[in-house]
Amino acid sequence: MPQSIRSIRPAIICAAQYNRMSDWLELMRLPARCMLPVRFLVPVAVAIIALSNFSLYGLPAHKRLSDDYRTGGCVGEHLNPADLYLATDWAFGDYMSYKYRRASIDMISMGVGRQANKNEVFREIRGEIRKVYAKGGAAYVPDPALLPPGRFELLGKLAGITPQDLDERLPGRPAFSCSDWLFRKLDRPPDE
Repeated sequence: MPQSIRSIRPAIICAAQYNRMSDWLELMRLPARCMLPVRFLVPVAVAIIALSNFSLYGLPAHKRLSDDYRTGGCVGEHLNPADLYLATDWAFGDYMSYKYRRASIDMISMGVGRQANKNEVFREIRGEIRKVYAKGGAAYVPDPALLPPGRFELLGKLAGITPQDLDERLPGRPAFSCSDWLFRKLDRPPDE
């Protein structure tokens, strides 16, 4: 038998003897001849599993971001920490908020939570925008006229908010673009 197999054989035998969880808890009571190989194999096994998980799942997901996440990254880079993003769909608002620590309001959820009462939704949004401007920030929203096809449907179906509602109730001017999206910087709403 080769020397390398002979040297790990006691560790495998000891690990096989202690295969139940209660036995692993008593690992410290193993005979001295078993301690060194088992103490070596457990961290190596954990490191191998961690490395394989990272290489199979973490690295590819980080390297090949979806188009929506790339757009969210672009938006996050354009916004300042004091700014607010009004998400009109579920494409990247949460990702942008998480990665860049930027505040965002999910207009779909807000509209559903207010039972599609547009007046209440826009009153609350204008209040949040006033708070942001008072702290030196700005508020941004995708320009509904230039959204990619189908990007506004969910907001209309679930919250009852149309592109015309955004144009009329949240006026602003073009600020920047990312991918196929144009984003408006909203005007500060008058005090109510």
